[in-house]
Amino acid sequence: MDRRRFCKDFQNGKSLEEVAIDYLEDLISRNLIQARKRRFNGEIKACGIHDLLREFFDDYCKALPPVARSIYLFSHFDQPLEFLSRFNLLRVLAIFNENVSCQSFPLVITKLFHLRYLQFPFHNDIPDSISELQNLQTLICGRDAKFSGYPLDRSYSLPGKIWMMKNLRYIRMKGLLFLSSPRTESLLTGMPNLEEFSILCSTSCTNEVFSGIPNLKRLIIHLPYEINEIFNRQLDMSRLIKLEAFKFYGSTFFRHPIKRIGFPTSLRRLSLTLCSDFDWVDISSTSMMLPNLEELKLKRCLTFSRKWRLSDENKFKSLKLLLLSGANLIHWEASSNNFPNLKCLVLKGCHTLLEIPADFGDICTLKSIELHDCPPRVEDSARNIVQEQEDMGNNFLKVYIIHNNYSYTAVISLLQTLDQRNPQLFHGHTAEALDSLHATAEYFQNVLENASKSRFDTEKIKSLEEKIRVAASYAEDVLELKSSRIVKVSRWKFGISQHLDLLKAVKKWIQQRNK
Repeated sequence: MDRRRFCKDFQNGKSLEEVAIDYLEDLISRNLIQARKRRFNGEIKACGIHDLLREFFDDYCKALPPVARSIYLFSHFDQPLEFLSRFNLLRVLAIFNENVSCQSFPLVITKLFHLRYLQFPFHNDIPDSISELQNLQTLICGRDAKFSGYPLDRSYSLPGKIWMMKNLRYIRMKGLLFLSSPRTESLLTGMPNLEEFSILCSTSCTNEVFSGIPNLKRLIIHLPYEINEIFNRQLDMSRLIKLEAFKFYGSTFFRHPIKRIGFPTSLRRLSLTLCSDFDWVDISSTSMMLPNLEELKLKRCLTFSRKWRLSDENKFKSLKLLLLSGANLIHWEASSNNFPNLKCLVLKGCHTLLEIPADFGDICTLKSIELHDCPPRVEDSARNIVQEQEDMGNNFLKVYIIHNNYSYTAVISLLQTLDQRNPQLFHGHTAEALDSLHATAEYFQNVLENASKSRFDTEKIKSLEEKIRVAASYAEDVLELKSSRIVKVSRWKFGISQHLDLLKAVKKWIQQRNK
């Protein structure tokens, strides 16, 4: 890292996180880090490293000098954790290997006084001894698992002494987390630097807890697993005046969630999962309560009414992403004035919805509509919106129709990658090849949509789908490597030619089928 550049960035008024993101993007551009997932606006959501780098780190770790500042363990490591005791200056310890298991929190870790970052697959309550790490800024513990609904069967407790760790910035536990209220003397300091907290049990959400974390920016709250402990009071988050992102995982027993949660007006991203018995009017009211809201996600939420009608007063002025997943919505009445800055509309499994409001085509900022396993009538309404815009000479709106098969998903993913490519990196014949590849992918998209309705040989259709999936996935990998400007020319040409050869094969198959 160039220290002069690092200092210059701070002099320009950038925060620590902003500077880190700049360096992360630089590593991604050099293909040292992979951006596994990005948000709709291009922000990095998840990243990883290549297998070769991972193996290099594991081998290098065995020969690290005692002055090492960072250790990352990815695969099996046959030494006991006591080997860490010789790294007195260690600042970063990240153990990704899930096979590393300890019944009690390793004492050797609590002696690493200079530790700033700790990621460790520990699956029990965090002990008081964690407070000895007074320089710790990031704490990530628990089994790595995709969080969706109720996937985790573990719960944890943080010790009361955690409130004395004033340098903590991120707490991320991969399970349900219980936190006691701070003692009076702890409130004088609390955790003023804490910016992210997940996954906090709703029963721990008291005014005293929120007062101890006043600068929180990202928060995930989950209802307790036991039905008899379902939380039945108001959840007032108005003290969290800097909160920007909030996710809430409820249950069918938690009713009227919108009226029972006091959202801070600072919210930019809001996600509600498994909430029930509320009205679409409550959702409409958030447009006035949350003027800064940019992302709204409703997942598996069931409402009283099956009709969402937005009036002229219901204007989501800042909303850029709207996602509805598993909604029991039937009728949706809205105009372009209700979502003046919407960029992306995502509908997943909305099986009862009749159509997308036709006025969505008049939203000049709308760039994409994604439909995942939605009924044909919804797909037709999306196509009609796009066709109407194209008839008027507007070609900026894209529709991605995704069904529950891997080949279709691979083709859609490839199309999205092509649509998001940086035109400055591709010129001449390469740009022409990409345009041809885009046309091929669109052709495959239509073939797969028609194949799903076909009455012809099922085995041949499955074989065709698998070939398309392999080609689409490979081409996307090659495209991402080409974007990093390190792929060999021969591999790049092979990735493109493979698609073009498959195009000929598919066309031939279609002709034979028609005969």
